[in-house]
Amino acid sequence: NITVGTPPQHFRVLFDTGSGHLLLPSTRCTDAACKAHRAYNSSASHSFAVLEKRNGTANGTANASMVPLTKDVEFNSGKVHGELATERVCLFEDVCAEKAGFIEALSESSQPFLGANWDGVFGLGLNISDSPLFNVHAGLLRNFKLPVFSVYLAAHLGEESDITFGGIREDRMESPKDLFYIPVSSPGYWQFKLDDIAVGGKNLNLGCGCKGCCQAVLDTGSSLIMAPSFVYHLLQKKLGVPDTDTPCTNMTDFPDLGFVVSTPNGPYTFNLKPEDYMDRISDGGQDFCWMHMTTVGNTGRGPILVLGMPFLRTFYTLFDMEQQRIGFAKARHNATEGKRTGRDVPMLGCREGCPKFNATK
Repeated sequence: NITVGTPPQHFRVLFDTGSGHLLLPSTRCTDAACKAHRAYNSSASHSFAVLEKRNGTANGTANASMVPLTKDVEFNSGKVHGELATERVCLFEDVCAEKAGFIEALSESSQPFLGANWDGVFGLGLNISDSPLFNVHAGLLRNFKLPVFSVYLAAHLGEESDITFGGIREDRMESPKDLFYIPVSSPGYWQFKLDDIAVGGKNLNLGCGCKGCCQAVLDTGSSLIMAPSFVYHLLQKKLGVPDTDTPCTNMTDFPDLGFVVSTPNGPYTFNLKPEDYMDRISDGGQDFCWMHMTTVGNTGRGPILVLGMPFLRTFYTLFDMEQQRIGFAKARHNATEGKRTGRDVPMLGCREGCPKFNATK
């Protein structure tokens, strides 16, 4: 939850490392998606300020009228139109960003917003907003001695997910001493270089030595892993996971899926167990399996893997803005009865700027 405005107005937001703006529905919005959620009332806030531009006139006369700056945001299954403004945004009463840029949504499509259990989207991208003014999280982190935030995603309904600003939670790691960092490879998204992908402990030798090849992006707004089409189909074949309409009743052993990176101490493989990257359900005496993975189109940054919920619930992740690096440690999860599946913790993901990324549910 966050508060916006003076006096504060309360909102529940989706913290999304794959987008760069704070987006809130406006009380001026008449769409059903806006009316179904708590909406921001600019007229009730003393700290609100609209961002304006001079309306174009012949010869650019100085007395041209001023009009609000607007922005259209395209999502995979919908869109938003809004005005750009600044406000006081707070995590807590004394942890605030003053004059932070945001989008006051005047129109929201029903998908994906109408059924969402959050009011707005809080973008946590490293540097993908329109300008530093809209990096709200950077303003909030100035309140802390340690300008980082970290993410822990629950693996089952007996746990709670959390995001921590300005600190590190060692209790969320299996072994805090094993926390390590890798640099952001291309400032913008929380993006890093992969050396290879491994299946069953064996590297696929994808040829990741070229500059800009084999990049990965961390995305808390996605419930899936997304990969270029050729990588997706290669992994489906190597992992041996059949199509969803093909029974997998007699298939009991699937290999680990690994993402290989370079660290100061040598190569490291982020290993996902079958229960991390796939799901299994029984129906009519037969089992059916499917991967928590889909294809992603052209991102404008070359072939990129988007590592969403299956990856992030396996690894506790630390985002360091000041040093532009990402920290990783194996996440600690409480023991539960029964088999953990991806459907234990549902997440709705929305993606800004499609076809840059796809929306997933």
